Amino acid sequence: MRHLAKDVPYRTTYISYGTTKQHIEEMLKEAGAIALRWTETPDSMKGVALPVLEFILTVELEGVHKEFGIRIQAPLIYDKKRNGHGRPMNAPNRNASMRLLYWYLKARLEAVKFGLEDALDAFMSRVINSLPDGQTPTISETIRKHPSILTQILPSFEIKALPKGDSN
Repeated sequence: MRHLAKDVPYRTTYISYGTTKQHIEEMLKEAGAIALRWTETPDSMKGVALPVLEFILTVELEGVHKEFGIRIQAPLIYDKKRNGHGRPMNAPNRNASMRLLYWYLKARLEAVKFGLEDALDAFMSRVINSLPDGQTPTISETIRKHPSILTQILPSFEIKALPKGDSN
C-alpha cells in the first residue's frame, strides 16, 4: 500500500490559485482566525515563490486567552512540461501549490476542531515570536538559527539517530 504521493500532488487540480486562496481565507475565519494577511515578497512578485500567509488565532492557556501569530510560506511546486520546442522544462504550478497549502491547513484545523491537538500544538513551529533585535521569525526559524535555545529550554534534549536495523 502506498500512502505518500510519488507524483506532484494536486498537479491536475482544476481549482484556480485565486479560488483556493479565497477558500483558505474562509476556512481560517471559520476556524476562529481574528486576522489574516498575504504578503507578496520580491520572489512571489517574480513568480518564483508563493506569498507568505500570516494569521492570528486565540488559544486558552491556563485560563487566559492568548493571541498568537502564525506564518506559513508554502513551497512553489514545479511540473515537468514541454516548452514550445518540445524540450522538457520545469514550470511553476501555482494552482497545485495553493491546493497543497489548503489541504495542509484543513488537516491541521480539523485536528484542532475534533480534539486531536490544540491550536498551539498544531502550529507551534510556525508561531511568530519577537527577538530582542526586533526580528520576528517563527519558532522553527529561531531554533534553526540558534539551536542552543533547545538545550536551554530542555537541558536533556539531544538529537539522536535511530539505531540501524530493519526498515520495517
